[in-house]
Amino acid sequence: MRYRGSIFGRLLEPINRRQFQTVVDRLDGDAYDKSFRSWPTSSANLSGSILMQLV
Repeated sequence: MRYRGSIFGRLLEPINRRQFQTVVDRLDGDAYDKSFRSWPTSSANLSGSILMQLV
């Protein structure tokens, strides 16, 4: 069986992770809590927002 990316993965493709990390570094976004990184937290927030729109 061929691998196919998820719909959620395709929604995240337009976001350039390198640019995202540059903004996080510039704003010191990962400074306070080392267990929560910006990218996974942002993608979880995005998925939650999408799910809330479906309800």
